[in-house]
Amino acid sequence: MTDEEITLEYEMHLAADGKSLKTCFKCGYKTYRDQCPECGVEISSDSTADEILERLENGEDIDLEEILRGDQWKPVEVPKQAGA
Repeated sequence: MTDEEITLEYEMHLAADGKSLKTCFKCGYKTYRDQCPECGVEISSDSTADEILERLENGEDIDLEEILRGDQWKPVEVPKQAGA
């Protein structure tokens, strides 16, 4: 078997096991692996997580709280009880 055939067999095995197809956010390589075989970066099937990781690796200062929770999550104010 050639290296390409071994790679194809491995990718088919991962797909048959239910792994999701992922796209590397750095080089665009499509794979079922958890690590890109082209550039070696860890990838997930969650595009939001991949985008956050890419932005952090580029040195961007980001607000994770805003990205992950947005405006829909607000702190809950618990009223103080008398005598507590």
